[in-house]
Amino acid sequence: MKLIFIRHAEPDYINDSLTLNGIEEAKLLAKRVKNWDITQIYVSPFGRAQKTASYSLEALNSEAICLDYLREFSYKINDPITGRNGVPWDFVPSHWTNDESNFKLEDGFLNFPCIKENSEIEENYY
Repeated sequence: MKLIFIRHAEPDYINDSLTLNGIEEAKLLAKRVKNWDITQIYVSPFGRAQKTASYSLEALNSEAICLDYLREFSYKINDPITGRNGVPWDFVPSHWTNDESNFKLEDGFLNFPCIKENSEIEENYY
């Protein structure tokens, strides 16, 4: 099995859609993926993700399954390296890659000290 993750094209966050440039990016993506052998497509409930996927879905003559848990992780925590308060995907990559325990599933994402800083994460994770 091969999994391919595609992030939305250039967003218009205010309107939860795409900019004109983002629309062009999504159309170019559709040209690229139209010949891929794809068995299933999943999409976030956000408009920007839905709009990005719409062009590829049309080119593939396919439909997507919308999964609520694919929405953005919006809970902020402090970056242990920079101290900046933000979302984990903006962390300095070495924070995650320099510690092998971050890759052990049994350790659990929710047990990372920086994740425990925000109690909303565990409450809303599942």
